Amino acid sequence: MHKFAVAILASLLSSSAVFAMMESAGSSLEIGVGYRNDTLGWKTKASCCESSYSSYSDSGSAVAVPEGLESKVKWKDLSIWQIEGVAKYVTCDSIYLRGNFDYGWIVSGKNTDKDYLLDDCGCGCSSSYGSYSSYGNSGVEFAKSKAHVSGHVYDFKAALGYQFKMCDDSFAIYPLIGYQWKANHLEDSHVRYDEGSSTESKAYSSSYSSSYSSSTSSSGHDHSSYHARLNGVFLGFDFDYRFGLGCGCDMDWQLFGTYEFHWATLSGSGDSHPRNFKFHQHSNNAYANLFDIGIKWDFCECWTLALKGEFQWWWANHGHNSITLGKERICNMKYSQDLRVPMSKFYNDSASVSVDLGMVF
Repeated sequence: MHKFAVAILASLLSSSAVFAMMESAGSSLEIGVGYRNDTLGWKTKASCCESSYSSYSDSGSAVAVPEGLESKVKWKDLSIWQIEGVAKYVTCDSIYLRGNFDYGWIVSGKNTDKDYLLDDCGCGCSSSYGSYSSYGNSGVEFAKSKAHVSGHVYDFKAALGYQFKMCDDSFAIYPLIGYQWKANHLEDSHVRYDEGSSTESKAYSSSYSSSYSSSTSSSGHDHSSYHARLNGVFLGFDFDYRFGLGCGCDMDWQLFGTYEFHWATLSGSGDSHPRNFKFHQHSNNAYANLFDIGIKWDFCECWTLALKGEFQWWWANHGHNSITLGKERICNMKYSQDLRVPMSKFYNDSASVSVDLGMVF
């Protein structure tokens, strides 16, 4: 569907651009600054039936391996200052073109990464360590890391639609189809890693300490990174409603908004310093609801000032994380292992407010 929609959009944009250059019924360009707050994370769970191994032997002694692992990764309170641009073009044939771009700097945020041991993964087997039910649904927390976050984000959208006017041209709606490129580049610094305090978690961490930081609690200049891309088509509509305040002046006001539903592909990659591995993630089943609303003041013949709020809810399912473990040592054994772990949940929620200065042509 993505390839088909992109091909249609590209052909329509190329043909419409020719007509747009020939004649225009109106266009505008807006540049703005704003503040944005994001939350992003995912959950993976590997059951005992999907585990690549259940135990290994070291000098004739059997060492237990947990029957299931669950990880929860979350970036929260990501404070982002951003700049943005919006270009709109309406031809005399009512063909509507829109382009959006924004770039933001993450100035603060928090990351937490928690790993759990599971006893019963739903396939008829239980952990060698016994029951973990007393520790809650996620079992025993055997490792956790915290970090400060910086980085940058950007979004780019191109859309094509058609303008319908009504109510004596005071109200207009623009059904549209488009494509979006969205990216998050996160850098975790001053990473602090801690092992769990329970007997079971210490047993697991001591057996597999080589897969993690050499110390049980480290802080300072350890760094991890994560890069995610969400690309795909969307359907939606823009609307605007023009009105006056009845004050005997020529200043006009405009209420405007957008709704979009997205189909996207999620691609991500990163590295975890305390856990000493790199990973890649992928899902063809990513979706989003996007909504923005604002008010605009036409304070001059060709100048506008707008206040806008935007909300985005992204999620993905049926994905996976491919974890590449380097050459590690467990006691007197060496191994290199690649693991494919199901990703049961991915989310990226965002809210922003911005002030835009625009020019109407």
